[in-house]
Amino acid sequence: MAELRLNEITKEQILIVENRSKRPKDFKTCQEKVNVSFKENCPFCCGNEELTPPEVYRDSENWNVRVVENKFPILNSQGKIKGYHYVLIEGRHHSRNIHEMSKEEFLNVTKAFVKVSEMLYQKDDVEYVQLFKNYKKEAGASLEHPHSQIIAINKMPEKINRTLEKSKKYFEKNSECLLCKTINYEIQHEKRIIHLDNDFIVYSPYASIYPYEIAILPLEHRSSLLNMNDEEIEKLSDIIQETIKSLINNVGDVPYNLYFDFIKEEKEYYHYQVRICPRLSIHAGFEIATGLFTNIVSPETSACILAF
Repeated sequence: MAELRLNEITKEQILIVENRSKRPKDFKTCQEKVNVSFKENCPFCCGNEELTPPEVYRDSENWNVRVVENKFPILNSQGKIKGYHYVLIEGRHHSRNIHEMSKEEFLNVTKAFVKVSEMLYQKDDVEYVQLFKNYKKEAGASLEHPHSQIIAINKMPEKINRTLEKSKKYFEKNSECLLCKTINYEIQHEKRIIHLDNDFIVYSPYASIYPYEIAILPLEHRSSLLNMNDEEIEKLSDIIQETIKSLINNVGDVPYNLYFDFIKEEKEYYHYQVRICPRLSIHAGFEIATGLFTNIVSPETSACILAF
């Protein structure tokens, strides 16, 4: 039986149509992974630095993480809508992804996200910065070597504007951040919690668009990643990595999109979050025609399977 759910902020309508024939084992891949540390023609591998566009950041002289300009940018310095498009090379090893990295290796990646965001937000022509990762070609990745992307734009995207406005209106009416309210509700009812500790809640959102969709939120109200201290960055890095490990271990080595939803300044009505959206289903004719998204794994089932 289908259940219709509504995202309070975006007003997206989600049909939860649990298909119990689709269990996690059905998503696990049997493909043998080719694990190599270096590929001669890979522009992101150590020793091939001259194959990339100009570098804008590296974590050390003998680098673990580099950030370079994107060779095929979505945005550049031309036109009314302009910005910066960078690629974050997540490590020297050609095949080592987030769930396979050491904690220190992924911490270097998270630190780069924060530091490059701080650099971009200091520019006068940047209104919004988006950090995201496409894992595997089914989720939009075009190169094997583990990497993420950073895009800065001179105009606030309309979707983000709408979210800001609705969040502000909710706060003005209720004297409470909507996501703070959501955190308290999820903790009280426990149905969709994947993990809870002293700093973060990881849960399956009530109106998840994607099977096994995950939200990671700090328990303390924070709007921005900027000006985080080293301890805070390390805690954020650890919880993201552990969450991805749980997804891979329990569902399979599946494609996903990961993105950071944050703003430049602290606002009492806006709460930052990290979203992980596995790409296990395709939105086809029905979804395109009606605007109704279908999800075959309920958030409640997802939370039970992913709990750690």
